[in-house]
Amino acid sequence: MLNRTQWRLPLIALAALVGGAALSGGTLAGWNAAQPASGMTVTSGDLDIESVGDPRWTQTSADVAPAPEPIDPDTFLVRRGDTVTATYDFSVALAGDNMRARATVDWARAPELPAGVTGTYTVVGGDGTQHPIGDGATADTFDLTGTGREDGTVSLVITLDFAGLDDRFGMESATQITDLGDFTVDLQQTRTGGAFQ
Repeated sequence: MLNRTQWRLPLIALAALVGGAALSGGTLAGWNAAQPASGMTVTSGDLDIESVGDPRWTQTSADVAPAPEPIDPDTFLVRRGDTVTATYDFSVALAGDNMRARATVDWARAPELPAGVTGTYTVVGGDGTQHPIGDGATADTFDLTGTGREDGTVSLVITLDFAGLDDRFGMESATQITDLGDFTVDLQQTRTGGAFQ
């Protein structure tokens, strides 16, 4: 059983972080079915991934107080030395008496950051464990186990560091665009590890 969903991360205008506050795509419903068999009902387990709320943007520059501080990406003006973090949450639900699932997050299309800007992409599991994502070629896998029903939230945290960004002042300054890429989340049933032999 495999449940897959994909999100496109926004394009960000570095001068104003324009329009970077929405996930595209949508919800991929979990697989759930019921089959009658000789007077009894057998119900399948369930794997479900769903985006949760809007992304949270914060200004996290170490030399600015207060930090972290919530920001509006439509109005925040980025300057050299700034650090900005965006957090995307999605819920993971398991239902099944013998259910163990592995969630994998990877790039469908790697991010493209301009010169002077670096990005760190991390998946944070429901237990707080951090799983860094590579630069487009690697995936990190972590286990989610369920007995009966278990729900949890997994977050993708993107930190953008503008330490090397050229200072640009005046109306003639060219708009630089940061493409944060597209990522996929796979949730797949596995029968190894945990209580499985």
